[in-house]
Amino acid sequence: MLKQIFAFALGLTLSVHVFALKTKIVTFEQFLKLDQEHAAEMEFTDVSPSTQAWTAIYVVGKQTIPNRTAQMNLVILPEGLINKASPTEKINQTILVADDLPLRKKFSLKEFDDIADEIEEQTGKEIEDPFVKDADVIRTYAQVMDWAPEYGVENFKLSIAVPGQQGFEPLAIYMIVGEGDKPKQVMDLMLQNNNMSAEERQQQFRNASKSPDSMMAKMEARFLIFLVIAAVMIFVLWGKFRRD
Repeated sequence: MLKQIFAFALGLTLSVHVFALKTKIVTFEQFLKLDQEHAAEMEFTDVSPSTQAWTAIYVVGKQTIPNRTAQMNLVILPEGLINKASPTEKINQTILVADDLPLRKKFSLKEFDDIADEIEEQTGKEIEDPFVKDADVIRTYAQVMDWAPEYGVENFKLSIAVPGQQGFEPLAIYMIVGEGDKPKQVMDLMLQNNNMSAEERQQQFRNASKSPDSMMAKMEARFLIFLVIAAVMIFVLWGKFRRD
């Protein structure tokens, strides 16, 4: 009986833990040296309308002009997907000014080992790094977006283009489509976009920790701890009962 109770408590604990942390990588694509004349496309179907779909785009760029005229126009065109942050928006366009982005010596997506492990484990694809010379000025940019599938649509497509490059060329663009909870390192990618001080990063973390998603994660963690403690107490009390 004791073994059954303990197994049930342990199974319930593990189930909650897996549910809270489960992340599904729907698809992953990488594009090295994307030119101005072509757009990169990724198509996928394995997205449930009832779950949270998200994308993470990570850009590694080389600056060749040492002033603020070095820019890149990043354009994202969704098909069958609605941007939750701006539902009426049909196209997302961001002008990347190289001088506004941080210089990077360690720029590889592999530096985010949790994301890299999930990508390689779930998709079987190995992340490739762009060719970079020691003297190259490298800057990075990341964008994370939440999406809702359009009603009745089963086939989805995301197109990304970089027209209007001027002194700032993309060496690599990585596109991740995920479902469910975002890994913490996906959100950490966003910290690559600026040169915040440690104090500013701490403040951003405190603000993020007050968000509904963060509060839910804390509740799940507390519930998980409660289940573990309950399982241990059951084990101890049952042993004491048998001795008596």
